[in-house]
Amino acid sequence: MEFIMSLYSFLEEHSLRETFILLLLAVLSQIIIFSLKRKVSKIRFLKSLFLTLVLIFTYTLIYSKIGILTHIIYWIIVLNISISFYFPLFHEIILAYVLTVKIKNRRKNEIFIFYHIFYLPDLYKNIEWYYKHLFLSTPGKIVFIKSVEKVIENYDYRLLKLNQLALKLNLTEKEKDFILTKLSWHNLNLGNIKNAEKFAKKIQSNTSKSHLLSFIYYQQGKFSKSREINHEIIYNLEVEKNELYFIALNNHAVFERNFNITLTAKNLYERNIKNVKKIKKEITHIAFQNLIDIHLLENNSDAFNLLNEYKETFKNESTNDKIKIFDYEITYYRQCNQTKKISQIINEFELHFLSKTEGIEYFIGISHLLKIAITNNLNYKQYFDKINNNIFEIIRNNSKIEALFFFMDFLDLMKSIRNQIPSNYFQNLSIISSFINSEKMTFSNYFENIPIECINHRCLNLRKLGEVENIDYIFKKLELQGAVNKIHRLEEALKIYKEYDNELEAIATLFEILNNLVEYQTYFSQKDFSPLLQTQKKNYNDAKNIISKLENSPLKMRYELELSYYAFIFKEVDLSQQLFENFIQSKISINHFKKPLQEYFYFLKQKFKH
Repeated sequence: MEFIMSLYSFLEEHSLRETFILLLLAVLSQIIIFSLKRKVSKIRFLKSLFLTLVLIFTYTLIYSKIGILTHIIYWIIVLNISISFYFPLFHEIILAYVLTVKIKNRRKNEIFIFYHIFYLPDLYKNIEWYYKHLFLSTPGKIVFIKSVEKVIENYDYRLLKLNQLALKLNLTEKEKDFILTKLSWHNLNLGNIKNAEKFAKKIQSNTSKSHLLSFIYYQQGKFSKSREINHEIIYNLEVEKNELYFIALNNHAVFERNFNITLTAKNLYERNIKNVKKIKKEITHIAFQNLIDIHLLENNSDAFNLLNEYKETFKNESTNDKIKIFDYEITYYRQCNQTKKISQIINEFELHFLSKTEGIEYFIGISHLLKIAITNNLNYKQYFDKINNNIFEIIRNNSKIEALFFFMDFLDLMKSIRNQIPSNYFQNLSIISSFINSEKMTFSNYFENIPIECINHRCLNLRKLGEVENIDYIFKKLELQGAVNKIHRLEEALKIYKEYDNELEAIATLFEILNNLVEYQTYFSQKDFSPLLQTQKKNYNDAKNIISKLENSPLKMRYELELSYYAFIFKEVDLSQQLFENFIQSKISINHFKKPLQEYFYFLKQKFKH
């Protein structure tokens, strides 16, 4: 009633002509919608008309209280809403910003992807609800998706869902290419290479399509095909030389190195560094690191100078950049066999970076340093103690699911040094093991909720679930059934990867199965172990077949080295020696790989007296 009286007062105070002009503007703004090329449904038309009339009515309430500038701004907003089917709404842009800030804050302490997916299922529903109900215009929905993309990791399946919904909208060609590109990348990150390729082929822009397909074929081990497409990108962008051109140039250098054309690869990296140093993005990190690696393999003294140039380039950049340089420095000095330097770098990193973090992030950082110390045969006791002495703080101050995954990773790390762990630490490790076992059902319930199209999530959870089923390995209480269950979970993951033609992940999973098999051999009698060994012969043969189909590259050589070790275990000594010789002739530095692979290398080197 109050609103009606307010409108009546407005009509009394102002001429009929002014009121007529207001209503005419409302009608004209709706006519604009139909003058555009887009098709507009009746429901959306009525929504827009309703919003416009509400704003006009609100205008009657504030007409006498605002200045001329406010009048102008107000009517700009009214017209913006009216033609919202062509331009993003001003209020939608603000709303997208507010919502993404909210999402980011909710995720502030989330460390593990599982926690993000299962611990906040309500947020997933909210995001979809926001998308469907709060954004009227197509461009507004696109703005929302772009905003959400910035605060949620690429491997989050909610982004896949949002982009699938967006594909159903009435999109321009440019908008459709954007959504298809995102869908392809998200499927690739989630391990669904079939869908990634399907969406990439639908992209209209040849350059964007080629870039994606080149990357997808590389992930499938089709290096020649990927190289050919990448060369076309460089040729087509030679004049424009945008960021995509430099990414393609970096990729081309990788291909040249894969085909042992190191001189060309080196020239390409040097050329790229000169051009992209100002960009300071991922391609710059890749160019520096790969060029340094080539110099190291050639025993070139320029490698150290280039490392210093790399550090200098990023000295004032983000924390993420500094962590990348820290991790690469460790790799660099490991390749140079300068382990004393590694210890110094770790101490500096802890002093200048970890001291500024807190909570679970701090302990994750300490766990990372612990892993580096173990890998490089350094004194790890201080890092072990910091975690071991704060078990209850980690459980008390974080969500159970955060603590669960942290301790599972921690115990997995302890597995590699279980024979060196002091006996007085076992009581605290027993507390961790009991905590993990008490959360088995929680974990299992979370696992059930993963959508099947999110292959990497599902497979990683299968692996983790296998760890939970025999978590007491740290105390050497492993039961045969626990070992069988873990391998069974890995085989479930392998089946998913094979179904979706994700061969590289399939190889990694096969090797994980075989690695567990070898590890269990030390626990069980030959009588118990022999049947398990026989059932895994098929997985070993599968690994051989998949690797044999890969094109020659450093990646293939890395797989062949690991296969050489398992060939020796399965008593195929001639094949094992042949694969080992191939790796030696490739001149790939073993120091670039992680500790287990280094151990395989030195084991085989001793067996074959190299």
